[in-house]
Amino acid sequence: MVRVSPEAFRTIESDPALIDAILFEVKQDVLDRLGIEDEHSAGVDYLSASEALEAMAESTGEELDEDAILDLKVTGELGFDAGYGNAFYLDPKAAKKNAQSMIAFMDEEMATVLNEAAEHGNYLIGIIS
Repeated sequence: MVRVSPEAFRTIESDPALIDAILFEVKQDVLDRLGIEDEHSAGVDYLSASEALEAMAESTGEELDEDAILDLKVTGELGFDAGYGNAFYLDPKAAKKNAQSMIAFMDEEMATVLNEAAEHGNYLIGIIS
């Protein structure tokens, strides 16, 4: 997940192939042009998060809520296939709602990215890979 300014989001939205240079084959000139710094991104291992939530549910005798694993309130998708579906985004309003999500609770770096996106009115771009 990476937080970007509204201006950078519009650029990425019009050219989703930039996501490759941001999250996969990282190109510093693209990051610089879009104003993305290292601390603007964080990742969560889906399998680890799933196992942790499963263990928590098991210890309390509750059913695992599969939707709670990635309970992000996604705004939409971008036309970039990241392997397990298209890249997705959260607008600033959704970013603010997600600052209190389970995924933020489970990962401190992700919580920081979500909170700073909410604070600065940024968009979030994410992938599942």
